[in-house]
Amino acid sequence: MTENHLDFVHVCLKVDKTLYSDKELKDDKSVVDFMREELMQYDREIMCLLNLTTKSQVINAQIVSMGTIKESIINSREVFKASILSNASHIILMHNHPSGNPEPSKADMAITKKLVTAGKILGIEVIDHIIVGGRTGDSFSFAKGGLMSFTESESLKYIQEVDAISAVRHKKKISGKKRTNNGRNYNIEALERALLTAQEGQAVDINKINDLAEKEKVYLHVQKKFVRKDIPSARGERTFHAVTLPPGTKFMDEDIGGYQFYPLFINEPYIFKSGKRTDMVDKNADYFVIPLLASYEIQLRKAVFTRDAAGNLLRDEQGHYIYERDGEGKPIFTEKRMYPEELKNALNEQMIKWRKEHPQPVILTMPSSYCRTYIKETGESFHTVTLPKGTLLRDVDVGGYYFNSLYLNAPTITGNGQPVRNPAYYEIPLLPNREIWLKKDKVEQVNGRPQGVKDESGKKVYEGIVKCLPVELQSALQVGRESYRRQMEAEGHKPLKR
Repeated sequence: MTENHLDFVHVCLKVDKTLYSDKELKDDKSVVDFMREELMQYDREIMCLLNLTTKSQVINAQIVSMGTIKESIINSREVFKASILSNASHIILMHNHPSGNPEPSKADMAITKKLVTAGKILGIEVIDHIIVGGRTGDSFSFAKGGLMSFTESESLKYIQEVDAISAVRHKKKISGKKRTNNGRNYNIEALERALLTAQEGQAVDINKINDLAEKEKVYLHVQKKFVRKDIPSARGERTFHAVTLPPGTKFMDEDIGGYQFYPLFINEPYIFKSGKRTDMVDKNADYFVIPLLASYEIQLRKAVFTRDAAGNLLRDEQGHYIYERDGEGKPIFTEKRMYPEELKNALNEQMIKWRKEHPQPVILTMPSSYCRTYIKETGESFHTVTLPKGTLLRDVDVGGYYFNSLYLNAPTITGNGQPVRNPAYYEIPLLPNREIWLKKDKVEQVNGRPQGVKDESGKKVYEGIVKCLPVELQSALQVGRESYRRQMEAEGHKPLKR
């Protein structure tokens, strides 16, 4: 409407598509049976309705919502729009569960009550809600289960709860399935469940809603080498993050390694002390933490590259792999959709398998006074670690024995990952399955000074050589330290207080 005229409009129905049946569709039961066969074929949740006359003759059908593999977003306004235009007396709701299990969820029951209540207000009765199991064709009827009727007081209470949801949504300015406010994600489904379970007359506690939304988050742990942060976009206006799934990641027996997704947030893990989380992050960890909403589907994609006749990947002059492109010259990608919980389980299985194939090193901690670094004439350096006196290994005192190590790492400052200067001890990483050779040089006195003995060829002569695994040595050192501590306490020495 403008200042000087008013437009009159009319609305009408338009045939979208026609489905044909081998059997005659003469009543609502035959149409329901026909639609059951149609709905069980979809791999996403589909909500449709049948508009009926007063004599239960089917006027038409409409798909009112198309969701994901486990949920469908329903809006009452969209459901009844076609029913009003069709002059329907009552309607039958139908939707599918791709999982094959037709049992109704709490969300299904809630939306049914909502639509039954709205239908009573509009004068269009919802006589049944039927759930069809994907692939199996099994179905569940709300009418046969006695779930289609409830009292006026329940209807009024539900309308008040729906109004409360709308008010909170407007107040928090939430739209769609998720939002970000001061770095925090809110889940609409969690919000609605918190409100619907609140007792009548009870105030809505936003903090409880936030806590519920926090519980619905899923945290993925991904090794840092598979994560790229702050990648500039093609236009350079913003940056984004990319996560590549590690090789060997499997979902439903299919290898999805190499697929990528692009999360909004990538965080360093927090440091825990005495089982409680601190405010400090661990920059030394070899993985990132990626928070995702449990109900927010992840889109994975993987580029398709050109291969030769033998199946080898082709590269361009710069050594980059060559994309396969469509008719418009755009790169071709294969895509998959998963929920965070499914991806978390797949990544955990991959990590367990990787840990078995790549055992973590055994870390020995040794006081710095027992560690030495030597430099050869060629400029190469190596480290030696001498064992303290009283170290027993298989009932043999190996105190004074030493071994060579490639690495001698100083501990890092908690939180920022910087190495400590002049450390009191060093950390020595050792491969768990590789034997350590503990040696003790044979020494003789020459002019009152100890000197190592050599044979005729000039090689060192050892007093003893002991072979052991890193875990055995680690256990022997721990037992030796505990024995030394008890001995000092028995002599009256008290440990220094920090």
